[in-house]
Amino acid sequence: MSKIKTRTSLYIMVGILSGITSLTATSVVSNAVFAKNVDYKVNLESSLVVTVPTNTVVLDINPATSAFSSKNLGVTVGTNNPTGYTLTMSADGTDLTKTTGTAAVIPTLEELSGGYTESTFTVNHWGYKLPTTNYLPFATSVQLDSTDAPTVSKTSTVTFGAKANVEQPAGAYELEISFAAVANPLLPTLLYDNIASLSKGKNTDPATSHFSWTEITEPTSEIPSADTSTSGVFEWDGMTAGNGIDSNGGNQKIYFYRGILETSAGSGTYGSDGSANAYPNYVKLANNTCWRIVRTTSTGGVKIIYNGMWNESTSTCANAITAAQLTVSPFNTDSATVADVPYTGLEYRNIHAVGYTYSSLAAGTESATPISTIFGSTGDDTTTNTNSSIIKQYLESWYNANMTAYTSKLEGDAGYCNDRTLNTGTSWTTPLVDTDTIIPYGTTGMTQYYFGSYPRNMIRSTFSPTLTCPRGKVDLYSYTNNAGNGNGQLTYPVALLTADEASLAGNGYNNSYSAYNANSYLRSGWVFWLLSPYSRYSGGSIHGFQVSLGGNLVSSGVIGANGVRPVISLAPGTTVLGSGTATDPWEVQ
Repeated sequence: MSKIKTRTSLYIMVGILSGITSLTATSVVSNAVFAKNVDYKVNLESSLVVTVPTNTVVLDINPATSAFSSKNLGVTVGTNNPTGYTLTMSADGTDLTKTTGTAAVIPTLEELSGGYTESTFTVNHWGYKLPTTNYLPFATSVQLDSTDAPTVSKTSTVTFGAKANVEQPAGAYELEISFAAVANPLLPTLLYDNIASLSKGKNTDPATSHFSWTEITEPTSEIPSADTSTSGVFEWDGMTAGNGIDSNGGNQKIYFYRGILETSAGSGTYGSDGSANAYPNYVKLANNTCWRIVRTTSTGGVKIIYNGMWNESTSTCANAITAAQLTVSPFNTDSATVADVPYTGLEYRNIHAVGYTYSSLAAGTESATPISTIFGSTGDDTTTNTNSSIIKQYLESWYNANMTAYTSKLEGDAGYCNDRTLNTGTSWTTPLVDTDTIIPYGTTGMTQYYFGSYPRNMIRSTFSPTLTCPRGKVDLYSYTNNAGNGNGQLTYPVALLTADEASLAGNGYNNSYSAYNANSYLRSGWVFWLLSPYSRYSGGSIHGFQVSLGGNLVSSGVIGANGVRPVISLAPGTTVLGSGTATDPWEVQ
């Protein structure tokens, strides 16, 4: 909290008829107290200015006639703090003390309902008044003024008064008074509302029956900074009349961040230079973990992806390369050591190894098996998949060690889709059904399949990212299942981003790889895992989606050691302080 203090001394000269002495004015300025991004284009350091025009106020009293004397003092305050300031006047005591010779004091007024006028002022006492009051007894701390918004300049006038007779010893009486202006604390705001206020509009054409870009067109330039019109915050229409739709089943509008969020590209921190962030999306938790907002949910939550730890030395959340992730891990394999801990999973040539959880089907099964036996039945099946993949085991271990204090702040019903729809046919767009049989394991001559996220995000003619989960709750992982949508199979409310969400962020194949990907906010400069399965190739290897070094969507065998960036969803109603930039992230309250 910023607090600026300046002092003045009140002198009462009893029996001396000298003029008022005015000394040099004082001005105190505080910088770098409240770092506040005013318009998300220029970062202004918050300032607080207090000016007292004199540092000595002198009242001359001739006590022969029980004389009264008064003097005004104007204290001026200015601040660009969004919530204004509070101005107080204080001292160590309430008596004016004689400075030389015989000890004596002039006490402050006694309490009196309504205060004192000049005519009723008590002899041999002193006090103060404000423009809206009569004279009051001085207290050791008095609030003079308070504002609730930025103020260029506001003057608060205090009038000091005293009255004495010949019983009061002549001389100078003094009390040092401090005037302190305190910048009011920033008020928490709803994170969802902050995001909504940045929206540039909807991303779909209501006249069409399929996903299409109307405001978010393909880039007009291969140089990201030359095409900023399609970067920013957009509203997901979800092919409904007004509200977004996702697997959470709510009716709140969904907003998502896309593309290059800084005003100039090439900063090396992928999507923000920390000072000119036009569409801020950094979030910080009290455990110093940093995150970036990907989208909101239909229930009013906010999905965020891990972006490393708060950098104390540089005071920023803008991390890149391996600093933006927890560690590297396979998605699944028979065994692996991740962050020095050994885990057991499923051999990478078993097609059900793409599952975030997977069935207990014996490893190496080479006979034709119904899809419902391998992946579970479409719909409400939550019993088939009972084993956790290696990446799920690791994330749960990390969450248990670092994040359990935040569980109450997260959205337990948030869905994370591991879409295991199998596709064959032309352009790999013909989905198989539960009763179809496939051979789940083999090393050569295997039928090649692509999973549901592939045609939606990797084929230009069928580009249609979704925020729902085609096979229902069997593939929709959630922590709780209160709304009846998720499968409740997460030990903790944490998982990974989907390929569809990465496409919306601007990292999909439909962006011609180079236009957004290289400087998209989602790029970390290191390959990291997504939750969506990619394919089973004829050689038998099983692949999942990743965001590549360059930022585009690619595939990798599930055995690959790629980056792990967990995703959580902040609960509806989450309040924050800050401005969302890398150096002043939104801090969850």
